[in-house]
Amino acid sequence: MTSVRQKQVSPQIRQTIVQYLIENSEFQIVSTLDAIHVVRQRVPHCELSDHELSDLIAKSAIDDGFDVSFDGDGRDS
Repeated sequence: MTSVRQKQVSPQIRQTIVQYLIENSEFQIVSTLDAIHVVRQRVPHCELSDHELSDLIAKSAIDDGFDVSFDGDGRDS
């Protein structure tokens, strides 16, 4: 499997994640499930898997001081 680091992540996807974090900045925790849904709605052509998106969202959130709830990335299946 190709990691997110090896794939080119479009600026639109990164910008969408940053915007999601800004819009939810009053919360201390980021839900990967919610963030994945937002990215998929705003960037319907996103080719990243839910797991890859979850990793990217988590890294961005942690870098910005959020806690992360891994509630929708398929890790449990």
